[in-house]
Amino acid sequence: MRLHFVLFAAAAAFLATCEAVPDAAPSELSKMAFPDSALSINAVQNTGRFLRTRNTVGDDDSDDENDDDDADDDDDEERTFDLNIAKWRGIFDDYYRMGTSVDDVAKDLGAAYYIGKYGKNLGKLSKKEEYQKWVAFKAYLEKIKNGEIPAPK
Repeated sequence: MRLHFVLFAAAAAFLATCEAVPDAAPSELSKMAFPDSALSINAVQNTGRFLRTRNTVGDDDSDDENDDDDADDDDDEERTFDLNIAKWRGIFDDYYRMGTSVDDVAKDLGAAYYIGKYGKNLGKLSKKEEYQKWVAFKAYLEKIKNGEIPAPK
């Protein structure tokens, strides 16, 4: 046996027999705890913050058939497409004049690569500007087809 093993065993035996720390029973430990350190059960510590406990009028988040939230979501999407169309209108007009297809635009912008890479992860895919531009171009062509915006000359 090596010397350091013997010394380690002797030190462990010495510490095990030594009473350097007095025994503390559970009742003694509870007396030592400071009373303000315990958390309040009611959790009313921040009275300046009010949380709504019931629904207000028109605030229905349930998934029933009469829920009109989907219309609001469509309006938000349409506004986003309108902003993106306005942002890239010059580029889209050039694509339209050249007769470029949606698939060619996806390849030209590199959106096809991101669709292949992040196809199942719409969160990451929708953050890519190339994908946003491609989706906006599709919306642009749809608006021209529906007569919502005039075709470029």
